[in-house]
This record gives sequence, C-alpha cells and structure tokens, in this order.
Amino acid sequence: MIIRPGGVFEQHLSILKQRMHQGKLHKARRGELRFPLPIGYVRDASDEIHFDPDEQAQHVIHLIFRKFDEIGTLNGVLRYLVKQGIELGVRNRQGPAKGTLEWRRPNRMTLQNVLKNPIYAGAYAYGRRQVDSRKKQPGRPSTGRVTQLRQDYHVLIPDHHPAYITWEQYERNLSRLEANRAHAETPGAVREGASLLAGLVTCGKCGRRMQVTYGGPVNAHGYVCNRLATDYGDEFCGYLQGEALDTFVSQWVLKALEPAALTLSLEATTRLEAERQEMDQLWQLRLERSAYEAERAARHYHLIEPLCGSQRYVAS
Repeated sequence: MIIRPGGVFEQHLSILKQRMHQGKLHKARRGELRFPLPIGYVRDASDEIHFDPDEQAQHVIHLIFRKFDEIGTLNGVLRYLVKQGIELGVRNRQGPAKGTLEWRRPNRMTLQNVLKNPIYAGAYAYGRRQVDSRKKQPGRPSTGRVTQLRQDYHVLIPDHHPAYITWEQYERNLSRLEANRAHAETPGAVREGASLLAGLVTCGKCGRRMQVTYGGPVNAHGYVCNRLATDYGDEFCGYLQGEALDTFVSQWVLKALEPAALTLSLEATTRLEAERQEMDQLWQLRLERSAYEAERAARHYHLIEPLCGSQRYVAS
C-alpha cells in the first residue's frame, strides 16, 4: 500500500494532533497538566505543587526576590550571589538521582527565569512560549518558540498554589526588568562610569534621553543628544558638561534629604543588620546540611568497612 502526501493518512494525522492539543488545553484549563517545575517547587504524590521541602532551597529563592527589590538589576543580584558564595538548589529531573537536590552555581538565565515566571506569584500558566511557524526551522522541533504577552497565554490561573511573592510584586519586577533594557524609551540599568544621571537627563529640544559620553585627558563625562542630527540630518541638539550638572543635582538632592537624614540612617542600619542575620541563617543551614552529610557518609563507611575487611581476610 502506497500512502501519498496529502492523502488520508496525513488528514488523520492532522486530526490526531489537533485532538491531542485540545486535550492538553482542557487539562491545562483545570490546572492539571504537568510540566517541569522551576527551582523552589516540587510536586507531591497527588500532583499538587508545593514549596521545596528543603528550608535552605526556599531561603535562597526568598533571598533572590529581596535582593532584586533592593538592588534593582539582574546582574547586580547575580554578582551578589557569587560574592557571597550562595548556590541554587536544583532537583534532578531524570536518572538514578531523580528528585534529589543538587547545589549549583547561580547563572543569569536561571535568575531571569525566576524573576519572570508567574509560578512564583502563585499562578498556574500554560502557553507562555508558543511556536511561531515563521521562525521554526525544518528538522528542528524545538525551534520557533516565542515568549507571549500575558493576554496571549493559553491558561493563567491565579492563586493556584503557594506563592513566594505577591502578584503586585511580580508585576513590579517585570516592569523593572523592562525599564532596565537599553531602549530609547527606558532609562536603562545603572552602568559603570562616573555619571550619576545616566538615563535620567532629557533633551529640552527633542524630548529624547541624552546619552553619556566619556573622553578627554581625564576621561570627563558629558550628556549629549544628537538624535535629530543622526536620524533626520537636522542640527545638533546640544551638550551638557557632566561634572557640573551632577554636582548641581547632587546638592539639591542632599538638601531635600536633610530632614530625613536621621530616618534614612536608621533604616540603612536596620537593613544592614537584617542582611547580616539573613546571611548568618543561610550559613547555619549550610552548616547543618554539611554536618548531616558527613554523619551520613560516616554511617555508610562503618556499615561497609567490616565487610571489606572480612573480604580482605578471606582473600589472603
């Protein structure tokens, strides 16, 4: 029997794929479709989603959100975790060690997934990344996936499981990540350099954000706008000397903060003390884990060592 392209076989195969897709959608709308969980979550025997039972793994997830709220940038959080020697607890998804917890070094992609995934706000989401046929490459089934806007998700069920953060904080984090991107419409993240007002100075002529430039013998900085000249061949908008503008703005900012100086100092001291206690708690958890693993290894050794000794005796 010869099956020609476009025949009955292809039609049945297409119908079967559509039915399978609809079946997955129906299951997802009930919040029952399984998918790999990110770090910080596990499934129980009844398929319900819960916090990772490991206290240290939970503590690190809470720490990531707190530090992002404080630092404000993804790279800043990453550098903080690396500097403090903090690792992420990851559950193995396959192999003989499936389900066991491993501690791995933090990386940018994992932190980005933590901050952008609505599951940490207690929401069940399906269809966040969908296949765009225009970007799909032949012979590569995993290609062509595009991140969708929230209104284009197939399923979004709020308050589905325990949450690490509120939905308001989740939306705040997304807005901050978007504002950190280097676009003309956004101020962007704070970068290296002496400039204090990068991304905050607006051109009075064209209304665009002014760029920071560095140069000269002392690498002095300035704020320049040449958008009209670059895009439309118009006249050069203008240039502002950076150090003078930064000094002027700094004086007014410090003057405005004078009445609240004591309150700010007390808040800074309280925050430093809270951070010290938080890191102390994290290292205590790591110490308890190390002690448990050492004790467990010792028990295994004492169980095996007599057998090894008897084998050596028989062999001799």
